[in-house]
Amino acid sequence: EGDVIASVMEGVVERDDLLAAMDTIRGSHPDSACMLLGTDHEAGKVVMVARVPDTLIERGLKAGNWIKHVASMCGGGGGGRPDMAQAGGSKPECAQEAAVDGTNWALEQLK
Repeated sequence: EGDVIASVMEGVVERDDLLAAMDTIRGSHPDSACMLLGTDHEAGKVVMVARVPDTLIERGLKAGNWIKHVASMCGGGGGGRPDMAQAGGSKPECAQEAAVDGTNWALEQLK
């Protein structure tokens, strides 16, 4: 465990804020894959960012595939490169469940 971090930040939907939080997490967990889901329930929005270090890309986890999987659960879509991806969705109420499912999905890719 510890290879994958997925967290929901309630009320944070500015991508720059999510990326700043991700930089902080990566500072203390440089070898972990990280996905943050920001939610705004009033606006009906979810914003997601994901980063995967090279060591985990080599083991089979790609940020673009990971974020597509999670975004689909949140009524949205997105994508990106193997190391960095972003997405949006329209179901913030699904973010918590998507983060849990996304963690399990990511760990499965690493076997």
